[in-house]
Amino acid sequence: EYDYAFNLFVNDAEQDADGDGANNGQERIAGTHPLDSNSVFRVSGAESFGPAAFVLRWPTATGRSYAVHFTGELVPGAAWTNEAGGTNIPGDGMTKAYTNAIGGVSNRFYRLSVHPTP
Repeated sequence: EYDYAFNLFVNDAEQDADGDGANNGQERIAGTHPLDSNSVFRVSGAESFGPAAFVLRWPTATGRSYAVHFTGELVPGAAWTNEAGGTNIPGDGMTKAYTNAIGGVSNRFYRLSVHPTP
């Protein structure tokens, strides 16, 4: 609150001060700047290398860790599974990439999560 000149006496966590689609509370968790619409947590690149591999890229923030999850279907209540080797990826302010060998899987959907590190 204090770092970004927000009112300390108003709960503005649900507001989106910069209009980037992430509210102020989400930006705090992600380590992005709530007053800069170019600073938002999202995948910056996704590439498929045929049926053999898929690569996700995203910018990271220090003091955060990241995890890649997957599911075979996008339906309400679908189970998301941690991708092997794709959890507790430390942020360092640089772009990270995660490569997954998909090997003949016809449907696979990915999501990325971020958590502050202690």
